[in-house]
Amino acid sequence: MVGSASTLAENDDKLRPEDRRELSRAIYDEARRMSNLVNNILDMARLDAGW
Repeated sequence: MVGSASTLAENDDKLRPEDRRELSRAIYDEARRMSNLVNNILDMARLDAGW
C-alpha cells in the first residue's frame, strides 16, 4: 500500500491514467483488507477480555 501510494504521489505526472487507476484501486483494496484485519483483531481482543 505504501509503495503504491508513494508511486502515485511522486510520479503522478508521469503515469498513464490506467496506471493511476490501478494504483488507486490497489491502495483501496489493501486499505479495506487492513481495516478488516484490524476489526478482527479488535473483536478477538474483546472476546479475550470477556466483553
